[in-house]
Amino acid sequence: MTTDIIREDIELLQVIDYPDRFQEWKLLEYEKYLNNKMDVAKYEKLQSGISYKTGRKITVGKGTYKKLKSDLFNKYTCSFDRFSGIIPREYLKQTLRKNLNVDIECYKNETRNLKLYDINYRKNKLTTWKDYIEFEGKKYGTNRSIIDRIHIVRGCGGYVKHTNTETHYGNCRPFYNAPDRSVYTYTCSKCGHNFTTSKWPALFGYKKKWT
Repeated sequence: MTTDIIREDIELLQVIDYPDRFQEWKLLEYEKYLNNKMDVAKYEKLQSGISYKTGRKITVGKGTYKKLKSDLFNKYTCSFDRFSGIIPREYLKQTLRKNLNVDIECYKNETRNLKLYDINYRKNKLTTWKDYIEFEGKKYGTNRSIIDRIHIVRGCGGYVKHTNTETHYGNCRPFYNAPDRSVYTYTCSKCGHNFTTSKWPALFGYKKKWT
């Protein structure tokens, strides 16, 4: 029985990205700001709608507010609107822990991927439709339909030969040059199944056109 043999390649595990976190240099700038109690007091006053220069009420988000905010943070290299409540050193430690967990998971995935890649490679090197490699309780077989010009699907054994070439002509328009493209058809002499490809027959393991 070959119906229980899986032909598709085993899907490799994906690489895990580091989580989105604030950059270290921004956090260090924020820490510098927090240590400047005068600037912190100015910003708190500004956020409550009071000018830290004149003591007058201003509209948050409008022209005067924006000007005072820009003057206040001009000595720093970034704004800290989204940093409220963050303790920089603790945040950086959390980032290191999160990144370390990602590194551990990536190492596990890469180790497993090496094994999966080996299984995929070896199963696709099998030369008959009924052969298989067993992995984790499942059977995996080649996904190639043709080997050495022989149609191997379900043990067909028919000889595959070139039967037709169809050329699709391109164009030479300015800024859009589409080359000619040929589609090759190959037919199994036993079951009559047709195979088409736009690539040279090396796709099936040959360096020259079949006859």
